[in-house]
Order: sequence, then C-alpha cells, then structure tokens
Amino acid sequence: DPREDPKDFSKPLLKVIDEIYSPVLKLMRLFGLYLGDTSLKRLAHTSGYYRQPSILASINCCVMVVGFWFDAVMAFVAIFCGDDMYTFILLGLWCVLIALNATLCLLVLCVPFTDTRKSRFGYFLMKLCSIKTTASLEKVKTKSTRGIIVFGFVFIFSTAGSLMVYLLLGINMAHGKPWSQWFGFEIVSVVFLIVGCGAWLLPVLFYCITCWILEALFEDLHQRISPLHPITLDLIAFKMEHQKLCEVVSFADKMLRLPVFEMVSVYLPLICFNFYQVVNLPPGDKYISLISTLFFLLFAACSLAIIIVFGSKVNEQVKEFL
Repeated sequence: DPREDPKDFSKPLLKVIDEIYSPVLKLMRLFGLYLGDTSLKRLAHTSGYYRQPSILASINCCVMVVGFWFDAVMAFVAIFCGDDMYTFILLGLWCVLIALNATLCLLVLCVPFTDTRKSRFGYFLMKLCSIKTTASLEKVKTKSTRGIIVFGFVFIFSTAGSLMVYLLLGINMAHGKPWSQWFGFEIVSVVFLIVGCGAWLLPVLFYCITCWILEALFEDLHQRISPLHPITLDLIAFKMEHQKLCEVVSFADKMLRLPVFEMVSVYLPLICFNFYQVVNLPPGDKYISLISTLFFLLFAACSLAIIIVFGSKVNEQVKEFL
C-alpha cells in the first residue's frame, strides 16, 4: 500500500497532471465512465481517499451502464430472432465492448478496493505525483488536447455511421421479437448506441494519455544521466529513480490491466466479423453497407493497434534501463 505523505507530492507535477487528465475525466463523467473528482488537486490534501460521488453523477453512470448492457442483451436476442445473424453478432460485439468499457472504467477508476478506500486510479496518481522529476509534460498536455480534438471528430463520424446504419440500412437490435412490440425499444437502442461511441473511444484516449505521461518521465530520466544535463544523476541515484518509475508503471499496469485485456479480447473477434461483413455484403444498398462496415473495421483495427503500440513503447522504456 502506498501511503505517501501529501508533503512529498510535487505540486508543479500535480498541477500539470491535473491539467492533462481533467478534460478527459470530464468527458468520461459525461458518458458515464467516471464518477469521481474531475479535479485532481484535492489529492495533495486528502491523500487520494475515496469521497462519496454526487447523486447526479451516480444516477448518470447507472443509467448509462444499464442502457449499454440493455443494448447488448437486445443485440444477442436479435441473433436468434432476427433475419441476419452475422450482422447482429457484429452489433452484439460492439455493444458488449461498449458495456464492458463503461463497467471496467468505473471499477478501476472509481471503486475503492482496499481498506484505505482508494481506487486503483487514486493509488496510481499518488505514486505518480510523489516522484521527483524535471519533466515539464507540456508536450503531453499538447498531445492530450489533440487527442480530445481527434476524439470529437471520430465521435461525430461514429454517430453519423450509427445513424446511417439505422436510417438507411434499417438495421436495429429492436426489430426482432420481443422488442419490436414497442417502438420505444428502437429509440433506446439507437440512443445508447450513439452515446456508446464515447464509451468506446474514451478508454483508449485515457490509456494513451497515461502512456504519454510514463514515456515522458522515462525520457526525462534518460536525459538526466547525460553529462549535458544541468542536474546529472550518479548511478545510485539513477537506480533509485528508475525503481520509483517502475513502481509507477506497476500501478498503471494494475489500473489498466483489466480494461486493456477486455478491449483486446473483444476487438479481435470484432475485427474478424467486420472483415467477414466486408467480404459478404448483404443484398441491397451495398455501397452504404460497405462504407459503414469499412468505417468501423478501420477504427476497430486502429484502436487495437494503438493499444498494442503504446503499451510496447512503455515496456521498451522500462526494459531499456534494466
């Protein structure tokens, strides 16, 4: 258990970490993936202890998670009751990915898991802000801002793709029995599928931001052993700093292990079924089907590639100094 004294925190580092994480945490809170504090500055005063979330945030998260899982249930029921089994398997996998993303993000970012009532995210932040570094992280802040802008564009395209599938192709999880008996199920499925695009994309952005921070800290440590650096570390000090950074990586691994495993496990069959749909397009509106399927295939493959590449970079940074 890391029981860091708040006095040991680097306040400039905490300020920058807060500026990096706060925007994405606000978005995650909006989409029901996070219900904790979006400002991390209180960490220096409360040692990251769990605080009861607001009622509105709790209701929002409950509604989102229940809606995502309800979409998944409708999709898998439609596999047996609908006309196109492979299309509904594809939709079911997307809905499961969205629902698992939301559930696991709440678990690792918000739910306390020890007697100290701190979440895995709280532990990670405490350990991260207790290290001594000369890294400014301004480049990471810029990358984070660009990542949020990219998220906005991809979310718009994803929403357009979801509406195109529904309006032009007439594909909806609620078209089969028993959901077809009430039109409200159809609206609910479309709404949560669109909102779910945020739950699909934001965990990947959060993962990228964490990897960028860790990479920047290792690069700073590498520069500090250079004779050209104004504050050069000797071998013993370097080993101690490297050990502390490895502990931070270890806490990041504990925080992100479940979501990353889940995303990789679902993306692989999802990409396979998307590829199958591209090769075997349904009759009628083939061009629209091709465009929508290629879009989701491309972004699923890109998301999986990003997860693998970013994780590999951090792993290389750790092993480089061993």
